[in-house]
Amino acid sequence: MRLSLGLTALLATAAPAMAEGWLSPEAFQARVAGKATIVTDAFGDSFGTEHFLPDRRVIWQYTADKSCLFGSWTPRRGAVCYSYDGGLENCLRYRPDGSGLTGVEWNDGVTGETYSLKIIDAPPPNCPGS
Repeated sequence: MRLSLGLTALLATAAPAMAEGWLSPEAFQARVAGKATIVTDAFGDSFGTEHFLPDRRVIWQYTADKSCLFGSWTPRRGAVCYSYDGGLENCLRYRPDGSGLTGVEWNDGVTGETYSLKIIDAPPPNCPGS
């Protein structure tokens, strides 16, 4: 009986996450490794491209001025957390969306902005320092 109640409680807490279709960080990595994502905001405006390199390294390139940020990502509590040179950090959770992904900011369990990501094959950008 105690095992049954524990299992019921576990399934009840896991069901919302599974129902929402969040990708695990490992499943996210399998989709983007060696690729790039064009990131657009809720209004459909592209504001950057994230390039996914080996060893979970990333290069973010802004659309407007083509400037770049270098960083890496790590899994943290089911989210993908980016850390860039200069101390900028941000965590997101991702779910499949057609041929791309939807990313939702997920910092300390608080949701924020939602982004659309189109996965593409593209070489890393030619940025100073790359």
